Amino acid sequence: MVSRVPIITIVGIGGMGKTTLAQLAFNDHNVKTHFNKRRWIYVSKSFDKVKVGIEILKEVGGNNDIHIPYGGNISWEVVCHQLFTSISREPFLLVLDDVWDVNAMEWNPFKHFLRFVSPKSRIIVTTCNQRVADMMDRTNVHRLGTLSDESCWSLLRYHAFGGGKKDECKKLEEIGMKLVKKCNGFPLFAKTLGSLLYSKKLKNDWQYVLENDAWRLSRFDKTFLSARLQSYYGDLPSHLKQCFVYCSLIPKGYLFGKLPTIREWIAQGFLSDKSEASGGDLDEVGDDYFNDLVMCSFFQKDVRYSKGKFEYYQMNDLVYDFAKSLVEKECFVLKIKDTNAQELSFTEVRHLFLLIEKTNMIPSFIHKATKLRTLKINGQIPLVSSELFCHLTCLRTLDLGGTYLEELPNEIEKLVHLKYLNLAGARVRELPETLTSMYNLQVLELSACKNLFKLPEGIGRMVNLLNLDLTETLRLSYLPEGFGRLSRLCGLSDFIVGGVKGGGCKIGELKDLNFLKGSLRIKGLGRVEDENEAKMACLVNKHHLRAVHFYFSQSTSLSRVNEDIIDVDEDEDEEEVDGKGKTKEEEGEEEIFGGDMLSRRMKDVLESLQPHPNLEKLKIRDYPGAEYPNWMGSNADVMFFSNLIFLELSRCSNCKQLPPILKKLPFLETLVLAKMGKVKSIGVEFFAIDNATESLPKKDSAIGSDNKVDIIFPKLKVFQLDAMWNLKEWDMGVQYGKKFIFMPCLQYLLLIELPKLKSFPPHLTQATSLRKLFIWECPKLTWMPSPSSHLPSLDVEELVLKENAGSFSKTFVSNNHMFLPKLKLLCVRKSPYSSLPEGLGQLTSLQILDIRTCSKIKSIPERELQHLTALQELKIMRCRNLKLCFLKEICENWSKISHIPKIFIDGEKIEQVVTSRLTRDGGKRSGQDTIDHILDER
Repeated sequence: MVSRVPIITIVGIGGMGKTTLAQLAFNDHNVKTHFNKRRWIYVSKSFDKVKVGIEILKEVGGNNDIHIPYGGNISWEVVCHQLFTSISREPFLLVLDDVWDVNAMEWNPFKHFLRFVSPKSRIIVTTCNQRVADMMDRTNVHRLGTLSDESCWSLLRYHAFGGGKKDECKKLEEIGMKLVKKCNGFPLFAKTLGSLLYSKKLKNDWQYVLENDAWRLSRFDKTFLSARLQSYYGDLPSHLKQCFVYCSLIPKGYLFGKLPTIREWIAQGFLSDKSEASGGDLDEVGDDYFNDLVMCSFFQKDVRYSKGKFEYYQMNDLVYDFAKSLVEKECFVLKIKDTNAQELSFTEVRHLFLLIEKTNMIPSFIHKATKLRTLKINGQIPLVSSELFCHLTCLRTLDLGGTYLEELPNEIEKLVHLKYLNLAGARVRELPETLTSMYNLQVLELSACKNLFKLPEGIGRMVNLLNLDLTETLRLSYLPEGFGRLSRLCGLSDFIVGGVKGGGCKIGELKDLNFLKGSLRIKGLGRVEDENEAKMACLVNKHHLRAVHFYFSQSTSLSRVNEDIIDVDEDEDEEEVDGKGKTKEEEGEEEIFGGDMLSRRMKDVLESLQPHPNLEKLKIRDYPGAEYPNWMGSNADVMFFSNLIFLELSRCSNCKQLPPILKKLPFLETLVLAKMGKVKSIGVEFFAIDNATESLPKKDSAIGSDNKVDIIFPKLKVFQLDAMWNLKEWDMGVQYGKKFIFMPCLQYLLLIELPKLKSFPPHLTQATSLRKLFIWECPKLTWMPSPSSHLPSLDVEELVLKENAGSFSKTFVSNNHMFLPKLKLLCVRKSPYSSLPEGLGQLTSLQILDIRTCSKIKSIPERELQHLTALQELKIMRCRNLKLCFLKEICENWSKISHIPKIFIDGEKIEQVVTSRLTRDGGKRSGQDTIDHILDER
């Protein structure tokens, strides 16, 4: 049900200026002229349709009598009837200020009423709760951010000087800008601080306020902010309150991860009473709690560092200070610069964050904090005293992540209440066997422990363990026998199959781990003896798993495209490879794969590892079989992969064809095919458009006259072909007159190391959503298989060419036809040619030209550059000859390239560099002298 009346929602935490902004709009002269009827309603708590309806009647009911009964409750039906009979068609403006919450039972009837008022009416809503904005109207949401220092100073001085006295403003500007830093971008801070300074005109008075923070916590907070935040906080349910204040343990300005925070809440017991209602999934409960605090603006997502499944958040300083004031005696952040740091009274401290600098030891006075439940340490601490564990026996959470810890003392067993242990990034080689006696431990974080080569043999005794993260524990070659006893495990990043000679558990120990969820990597499948052993894993029973990665070797080298972050970093150091594109590590592992017997055995093993149909992501790497299992074959049940959105097949070295199941993946979004050396062509078995194939269901098919039209990969967004060294043809084998739609949602196409591929399929031009094309070392690749009088165009906006990209490295024009008319970004890397592609000047939409490590390119023709009228940025990196040419142009013929706003050479804005050099020695240095001098300096 869509309202005809636009609803503008202003979202932000208290002090951001939501109400002030709404008032500016409400009282604007043009707004008053446009709306004869205006009404401001202060909601304060939850939205009440009856209250709002009555207020509208009072304002816009016209001259009709409004029959509102007095006394008792007024029903919505009565109010709604009066609204329908009394309201005119004249547009009105309604402001709903400070709406804390809204539920569908209250909002939907009111929204239905809005369908019958003038569509020229407007409603403005202010709220701190994102859910209010989402429910009312997501299309017109304005989330307020913090002000810049300049804007804060403008606001502060306006209130400090009454808008005048410019001389006094100038005199106090230096110290005023320092005061502005205390406002942290909050308009209410700046306004109130300015009002506080209204009667203070001496520099000493301003200096006193700057040096004394008492104004923040007493006069300022209690008068203006605490009442506001206390109201928001007081309205939170109790379970959210304790989760919120616990986060004041994080140092001010630090980012915190979503999942680790949830795990710490679990360790403190904040979620335990909700486990039954959630079916025992506390991570899911914690996720709901966390999202609630985000929606209420207590937490804010940091978009700079949040990538895919890795989400990071922060509390702004205003919220942080408020949270800190609620638990100032229980939560401490302590900075320690030496072992003689000042001792504090720890009698009431429950949660402690240590920031250790300039020392590699934990001060012994910490041992006095015997009631600590949380200890988080940030610093380079290679050793931890066993005394620490003997004294702090009440700990529930111990975070030693990133501390460079080299050894964990045996006395860790003293922490009998410990539920959360983070050793991520530690340098430990092994863990003490005493760890296995920690019956209550629920979370063990060992990611990036790159020296760790074994786990305690008795780890199976830790039966309450819920989450074990072994990501990037590269030296860990097996899991101990008895691992399968950890039947409560919900999160397990890696299961490493042990061998007969090397010891460790077999794959059958996965049998009882039926609560596993999220993602699971199974490494070392080449060690599985036969299909019967594989069947014991009962993988089909793991219905909570959403991603399964099968690694037949133990290597888990990353693919060049990550399923969560679609990006290719061309500047990263590349692995040393041989002539066939294999790394040294991969070359050594090939010895275990070979022979018909092994091929058949591994096919049987994979046949027995059929995952549950709930699966969303599947990776298969280093598979030595020559055929795919039946559950990936032509007779596979189409419903089996109905949820699959990501598929990667890599180093399936004996497979000559692609799996027939590909044609039955209507919801697939990402497809990666890599290092399959025996695949020579991609044809009808891949695209599924021959007579033998099926069309998609009618709702996903385009209908033209009476003919069905097949849709090839209707949801695919990312397609990567990587190191397919013998792939020659990409031919769809389409019959004449056959109608179909080709990859209508494709956005990213990556073609990497395809030395024999000759051309794109002509129907690629139907991929109208294609925006990024990456071509790396495809020397024979041409745009179309044969020239014609009219070649179609590609709508790509970003093109990355690395090494020899075939005809793309030579020209963008064929038969006088420019086939990249919408290109905005062009990146050229390691080109083997002495010039950029022909037709560069015809890229009239090009905005960024990025050239790197192209030693043979000496210049860009002047006529080409001058035709690039949309060019905003030119980047040149590690191209000495091209760099020399451009420095000369800048010094002698600046007018030829002055239309480019930004020119960067080796990361530095060249206009500033050259200007500074030319002005030396009174401007006597010649252009060539300047160029030589710059090159010598570098």
